[in-house]
Formats: sequence, structure tokens, C-alpha cells
Amino acid sequence: MEVKNKKITILGIGKSGVESARFLRSRGAQIFLSENIKNEKTEKTKKLLETEGFDVEIGSHSEEKIKKSVFIVISPGIKPDSSIYRKIISLKIPFYSEIEVASWFLEIPYIAVTGTNGKTTVTTLIAQILSENGIAALSCGNIGNPLIGEIDRVNHGKLIPVIEVSSFQLINIDKFCPHVGIVLNLEPDHLDWHQSTAEYYDAKFLMFKNQSKDDFAILNQDDPEIMNRAKEIFSKTKFFKGTKEAGSNPNWNACLKAAEAYRLSSRKVLRVLKEFQGIEHRLEKISSNDGRVYINDSKSTNISSLKWALQEMEKSVVLIMGGKNKGGNFREITDLLKNKTKHIILFGEAAKEIQTAVSSFEQVTMAASLREAIESAARFSAAGDTILFSPACASFDMFQNYEDRGRQFKKLVNEIAIKCHKTVSVS
Repeated sequence: MEVKNKKITILGIGKSGVESARFLRSRGAQIFLSENIKNEKTEKTKKLLETEGFDVEIGSHSEEKIKKSVFIVISPGIKPDSSIYRKIISLKIPFYSEIEVASWFLEIPYIAVTGTNGKTTVTTLIAQILSENGIAALSCGNIGNPLIGEIDRVNHGKLIPVIEVSSFQLINIDKFCPHVGIVLNLEPDHLDWHQSTAEYYDAKFLMFKNQSKDDFAILNQDDPEIMNRAKEIFSKTKFFKGTKEAGSNPNWNACLKAAEAYRLSSRKVLRVLKEFQGIEHRLEKISSNDGRVYINDSKSTNISSLKWALQEMEKSVVLIMGGKNKGGNFREITDLLKNKTKHIILFGEAAKEIQTAVSSFEQVTMAASLREAIESAARFSAAGDTILFSPACASFDMFQNYEDRGRQFKKLVNEIAIKCHKTVSVS
């Protein structure tokens, strides 16, 4: 789409909104940025953008300015039930997610990865696999660096974008069409944003709506919901084993199938997989001086992610969990908690809700802060135990995001583990 001299509104001044504004203005568009939230962070962003010459408002949405737009780029943080979302629908102004707008300018066929869990790991791995096999690639998207901010780098360098995409982004696409689309798994999530589980699953499968027979869909053959929807797909389908049995790693299996689409040697791919050191905030081990193993799994923002983490644990576990519930049912993990943990420390907005849901598990302690949670975990553990920080909740009740939560956890462990290691443990 030609955007030169066209008026475009960016709703939301988070990372994707800012990058969208900068990119579209570089193509000659007239940009207005509007953010309903007014706090220290948005004030700082507003000042920065204004120094760059942008027209920015925070604390409200000016309808008179917005309705002059040719189209709107909408933040994934704006829910469909919000007043501004309903307003732009009533105004009949086209609106798109950042990945949709970015895709209009891509000159390279791209890969997109979605699912409830494992997206960041698989996105990172596929980019590494391609790069180490002589195919220049770049991981981007919901992984932290928005696709639209990488367009020039991708086009000029002939890099294959490997894009992590969320349901929030997919629900507002139009022409977005990955050459290789991957759905890793589907479990109920983000029910504080989507109207239903079905809507959430529907959004994920919008990944494939524009694909042709020349494209690839890579799907988890062990996920009943995915297999039920596979018949809707008209591109070439490749299926990977999605269960964690007999040492099989579903993430690796998905990567191997993606590599097949590029005719890469499985031997070379397996070498990359075996050398992979993992990603920050996902089952990340932290060294300590108190004989305990601390694991930062702050990227665990839903119940299925916590299940994955607990299934990876072999030693006695003291679990720290809690935060902002996204609509999950914590009752479904009671048996797993009994089998895998010796004590649970709860904190955050959902702490009491979780305590009620797992009331049959008696070894539960409430904490008022993350610091207090770590101190309690140290008391209720012994040398050789694993202290697993896998919140199974969103971070926004107390932190900026899961990265901020994970960094604070690591900082506190470094402070607290030394102080508490002489404490006699309670087992």
C-alpha cells in the first residue's frame, strides 16, 4: 500500500506502535499517535516522540483526529471490548495489526510461529538453524523486536524474517501470509482478552487464511484441536510429534519440519539444536551459593507453560507462582503440583485465587512480594532442592513485563541466596 502523504493513526505507544510510527513516517506518511494510558512510562515515550517531531497524545483518544485517518495501526494491548476498539469499528476506518502493515513492505518470503507455548524458543531456533546452514535469517516479532522495525534490514540484507506472532496480532490481519506457518500447540489462554477459547483458537489459525498450495503449514499432530482444524488448510501440511514422551522434544520436532521446507540436512539441524543454550527467562538456571538450584521461568505466563516446566523437573521442587490471571483454571494442575512440588509460594494479584483452587494441597505459603516469596522458598527448601519460579500468570500486576519480572527475580536471588543459605530448612 502506498502511504506517502496519507494520514495514519497509531493506537498505542508501546514498542510496536513506536516502531510503526517511525517506519511509516519514513515512507512519507503523516502520523498521529494516541495512547489512553497516562503514567510515567507513557509520559517519557511521549516526550521522546515529540522530540522526533511526532504528534502524540496520552490520557485520551481524540476522535476528531482519529477519524481523519486512512487506516489505523492498533496495539495488541487494546482489547476488542474496549471503547476505542468499538469506536473505530463504528467509524468504519480500516485497522490492522503491526505485523499486517509490516508484511505489505516485505520483499522476502517469511516464516511465522505461533501457539500457546514455545513460540520464542522455536522462533529463535529456526533463525539460528537457517543462519548456520547458509541461509541468512533474523528472529523478530513478538519476541521483542517488532517486525516493522526490521523491514529495511531484512530487505537490504535479504534476510528471512522468522516472526513470533500472537493471537492479538493475528486477529487484525488482512493479507499477512507466511511462506511457512507453524502452530506449536493450543491450550486455553488470554481469556482476559479474547471472548472465548474458540475465538483464541480461531485467531491462531488466521495464520493460514492467505496461504496457497506453494506454502507450508507445520502442525502438531498430537494436539486434537490443531488436527481438527487442519482440514481448513489448503497449503502443504507437515506434521510433527508434539508430545514429550521418550525424550522427544516437541520444539525440536517442529524445527526439524521447518528445516525440511528448506531442504536442510537433519544432521546439521540437530547439531544446532544440541548446542542451543536456551533463552533468557525460560527454564534459565541461576548459579547460587546456597546449594539450591534456582530456575527463572518468568516466561511462564499460563498454566500449560507451568505444566511444561514441572514436567522437566526431576528433583524436589519448591515452586514460586502467581501474578495476574489470564483466565486459566488452576484446579487442573492440583495433581501435578502434588506429584512434583514439596511446597508452593504464592504472590501477586491471583495468589488467593490460586490458593483456593489448589486448597487440597496443604503446603502453601502466601507472600506479599517477590522478595518475600524467594526468602520463603529458601526457608522451605534444602540444599539440593530446586526453587522454580514459574508464575503461570501475566506479570502486569507488579512488573512491566515478564522480562522485567525475570530480571528482578535473578537480582533478588543473587541478594537473598547468600543471606539465607545458613538458615535451617523446613522440609
